[in-house]
Amino acid sequence: MKLKHYELGKLEQEKLIKGIQASLAVPFIDSVEDYVWEAIFCYFKGIELVDVLSSTRKKYLFDVVDEKNRIGWS
Repeated sequence: MKLKHYELGKLEQEKLIKGIQASLAVPFIDSVEDYVWEAIFCYFKGIELVDVLSSTRKKYLFDVVDEKNRIGWS
């Protein structure tokens, strides 16, 4: 049984690499963790990222939630 939500397609792999490279190019980001990782994950999965400066985060069991496909990741 294949779980398509847990495998990265070629485009997702490329976007993951670009996201990590972009984040590490910012001088004050020294590692990919916490909110930086969540932002990259949302980018390559095509999920809307919650802007913590302008909106309130909902309490979810997972850090990143794809409401459309009803799947979450931590």
